[in-house]
Amino acid sequence: MKIKVSKNYKGLVSVRNYICQKAIGKREKLEIEHDGQTMTIPYEDIEASIISKSAPMPSKFDVGKTYQLVDFLWMPDKNAPKKTEEEKQ
Repeated sequence: MKIKVSKNYKGLVSVRNYICQKAIGKREKLEIEHDGQTMTIPYEDIEASIISKSAPMPSKFDVGKTYQLVDFLWMPDKNAPKKTEEEKQ
């Protein structure tokens, strides 16, 4: 699942929680694009990669519903450390 974000605040990018849940439910990797670079998070690592969550906020488009922003440490794919075989298991 691809998502484009426009802000990088102190090395963190924010995505709405329902986008993360949809990627996990579909067993799809989460590809976050920012400033021409992409960061890929495998679906099984999405929950563990979350740095923080915001308080629930009311949706402007879905009246009566709320969402949270979840923050990920911005590590574009070419800069992301490679997992060793021990870490994958």
